[in-house]
Amino acid sequence: MRVRLVSWSYSKEVNDPRKLVVLAVKVSSGKVREKGLDYYLEKKYSEEEYRSWFLDALKYPSVLEHIVFTFYIEGISRICSHQLVRHRIASYTQESQRYSESYMKKAVEKIAEYLAENPEILVVPGLAEYMVKVLKGEKPSLEEEKKLREAERKALEDWKRDIRKKLESGDPGEYASLIDIFLDSLTAEFPLGDRICRSINSKEGERVLIEAAEEAFVFPPSVPYDEKLCLAEDYLLSIKRYYELIARGVPREDARFVIPQAIKTALLMTVNLRELLHIARLRLSEKAQWEIRGVVKEMVREVEKIIPEIHLLVKES
Repeated sequence: MRVRLVSWSYSKEVNDPRKLVVLAVKVSSGKVREKGLDYYLEKKYSEEEYRSWFLDALKYPSVLEHIVFTFYIEGISRICSHQLVRHRIASYTQESQRYSESYMKKAVEKIAEYLAENPEILVVPGLAEYMVKVLKGEKPSLEEEKKLREAERKALEDWKRDIRKKLESGDPGEYASLIDIFLDSLTAEFPLGDRICRSINSKEGERVLIEAAEEAFVFPPSVPYDEKLCLAEDYLLSIKRYYELIARGVPREDARFVIPQAIKTALLMTVNLRELLHIARLRLSEKAQWEIRGVVKEMVREVEKIIPEIHLLVKES
């Protein structure tokens, strides 16, 4: 999950967004009409004065609405984004799940990268004959060993080329096959409660299984490690099924019905300071779900770079 503040209220005349709050107060009290707009635009305020103005502004918070922020938020689940967009006094543009598969493709790329370096089955011409000689106690000649090494090298190159071809094809059926090959390479299955999970043949296999799933999905931190392995498999199987459906002619907007809400998404959010404080008051509570609480914490941290008083406002609002 990443939150970045990409835009905020700023102009040549208002080079500090905090000045907008002061200006709004002065407009309300009629002071701008008395001293003129330029007087307040050009006036310098100390950090202590800004702090005082912001605390006073909480008594009539409409003046806080003139400060507006735009955030880019990525890598959150659709569960989290559905909670976020319930805050209606904001504008949102979310990555389309119909036209974009960026996170799922990242998972497939991770799998292809692993398979390219860890071939499941290599067909090496001459290997069977070589092994028969060894088992019989016969010593292969240097020429035979050289030919075998060359055959192994070529077989590995062919394997890597085949994996790369599947990845670069853009064919949903090939994407599904890559996931299938990868999951099959994780060897045996074992029961876990009333479910069947795979017995991973190496720590490296476990690592890649989880990392590939993490490219596309969010894992709840409460899930124990053994269940996390099973959940990672479930996540990847949903991507496999998604691509299989597309390969069979099902439209993308219908195939996505098999994808869990844990799938990652990205969005652009524009919100004013008053509404941000309202969101923070609700979502920073320990009663809020961990993911959206983390998002809002990052939003507040980003705003702190522009408005140092934000933590005080959150506390006092």
